[in-house]
Amino acid sequence: MGWSSGIISCDHWRKNNPYSPFATCVSMSLRTLAMTHPIQAVKPMLRALLNVLFPVFCPICGRSIPDSAFLCTHCITTLPPLPKNYCLTCGTSTQGTVSECGTCLYEIGLPERVYFAFLYLEPLSRLIVRYKFHDRSEWAEPLADLLMERIVLLCHI
Repeated sequence: MGWSSGIISCDHWRKNNPYSPFATCVSMSLRTLAMTHPIQAVKPMLRALLNVLFPVFCPICGRSIPDSAFLCTHCITTLPPLPKNYCLTCGTSTQGTVSECGTCLYEIGLPERVYFAFLYLEPLSRLIVRYKFHDRSEWAEPLADLLMERIVLLCHI
C-alpha cells in the first residue's frame, strides 16, 4: 500500500505528488534511522527539535536562551554583587572585612564561617520566591549550580 514502517514511502509520495517540493524525500524511515545511528548521533537532532517546539526562556526577563542555560547572559550580569566588606561569621555588611563583627563577639553558638553566594536582592529574591512558592521545583538544580559556582569562586577552590 505504499507504507514503510508506518511512514509513506518516497516512491508512493512521488507518484501521488509529482510537483511537491517533498518529492525528493528521504526514503529512510524513523525506525531505520534509529537502528543505523547511535543514540548519541540522534540526541542533538532531537534536542534541536525540542528547542524549536518548546523554547527555553530566561525566568527573570523572558528572553529565549539555549536549553543548557538557566539565565540569559544579561540577567547573570544583573545579579546582585557581594559586598566588598562583611563579617565572615554572620555575613553582615561592615566597614572592613572582619572575622567577627561586634554582634558576633557577644553571641554564643554562631557558625565558624558563613558563605553566601549573592545578596538577597532583586532580581534574585524574586526568582527564589517563585522557586519556593510557585511550584518551580525544576529550578532546584540550576539554582544549586549557580550557588556552587559562586561559592567555589569565593573559596578559591
